Amino acid sequence: MARAAVGEHRTIPPPGDRRPGAAPRTLMDICPICPSVGRVDPLLTPPQDAPHPPTLDELLRRADTAARAGDWTAAARAWLEAGGRHGADVSAGLEHAASHLDDRADAGDAAAAGVLALMVAEFIGDLPAAADYARVAAEGGDPLGQRIRGFLLCEGHGVERDEDAGTRWTRRAADQGDPIALLNLAGSVPQREGDMLLALAAGLGVERAGARLGDRLSERDQDEAALRWYVWAAERGHAGSMRAAADWYREGFGGRPDPTSAVRWYLTLLAHGDGDGVHEAIDVVREHGLSDGDVRAAATLAGRPSAADSLLSAVRRAG
Repeated sequence: MARAAVGEHRTIPPPGDRRPGAAPRTLMDICPICPSVGRVDPLLTPPQDAPHPPTLDELLRRADTAARAGDWTAAARAWLEAGGRHGADVSAGLEHAASHLDDRADAGDAAAAGVLALMVAEFIGDLPAAADYARVAAEGGDPLGQRIRGFLLCEGHGVERDEDAGTRWTRRAADQGDPIALLNLAGSVPQREGDMLLALAAGLGVERAGARLGDRLSERDQDEAALRWYVWAAERGHAGSMRAAADWYREGFGGRPDPTSAVRWYLTLLAHGDGDGVHEAIDVVREHGLSDGDVRAAATLAGRPSAADSLLSAVRRAG
């Protein structure tokens, strides 16, 4: 069976940004804010106009700007995403933000309580305390708090497990356009609705939603569409999709074999800590007899043009 990029699971990643506007009340109300909507079948064509994940520098600048303006909720959200997405040490910033957020949460600020719920869950590991913050935030209408409360209830973390209640809270967050809630809810609803939720989340820039759609389409033998989603997610930094795209291009799943594209994604994996990619790239170059020009093109597409010389030298040493 072709390699999958992700499995079905719920998650509480960093919150990211939510687009402004009135809170939608149904799934179809979300559609106008999502670039992927309006296509004949958004499942078959990934939204190329969807935002790319922010870089570490972008997130740190965003956090610094918000902190200077006294917007500690926005600052903490940016630091949380920098830590969760890029592994940055943001403990100092979060500790500074926490005291301000505590005061605001005590004063009834639901958004502050929602960010505190994520901070306590992810960086302290006190799940009962996170559940308390999430409950306050969720009942105050904060979509991040609703999403976290839904996750904790579904998984039984810090509270007694209640999947029905958890799904209801997750849906409330999704109805407000929370991208990760759309992702989380997709595994708890019928297939077609789940697929549409993933497409909506992808349109809002959630790369894991695209990877999961690739897996679902692959399971239904819609390999051409699955490959398009893997490439879409890989272009946005999803390492599992990079591996899937490389393997599929190598073997010809979802189309004819494309060894140059396979080498591209194997080389891209190197920047994401997967050292096996270089060995796979060597094998592909040897198997298909790629020219020096093809190897250099692949390395350039991978954003690692200097890797071409190293790869070609390794191929020659291997005979």
